[in-house]
Amino acid sequence: MSKISARTYGSLLALFALASAIALAQVVGAILTGTVTDPSGAAVPNAKVTISNVATGIVTAAFSNGAGIYNAPNLLPGDYEVSVEAAGLTQRQRARLTLTVGEKQVLNLEMQVGAAAASVDVQQTRPPSSLAAPR
Repeated sequence: MSKISARTYGSLLALFALASAIALAQVVGAILTGTVTDPSGAAVPNAKVTISNVATGIVTAAFSNGAGIYNAPNLLPGDYEVSVEAAGLTQRQRARLTLTVGEKQVLNLEMQVGAAAASVDVQQTRPPSSLAAPR
């Protein structure tokens, strides 16, 4: 029988440690990622993406970065409803998105320009006393 050199033994030990780490790092959830854009295709930073698990009611929120990219890791497998909202843009929803174990699904969301809000301030004033009708 031949002896195992210290170098070979070290290499085998490192390989075993790496294999163990990979086995422990198995993914149990899914990742949902994508880009939020406006109608012109420009990135929408700081958009709130709400991901709701239909079966459990668990809600996960993610925010888009400066490039409009959002990322929601470790989502349980199942059916989800996704909505996105941002200032000045109309909220969008996507129903029945199914995620599976270990999946990385890309869902790009295009938002529409919101309706302009108008307000009218009506004030009632008394007519000046010189214009008042005689008594």
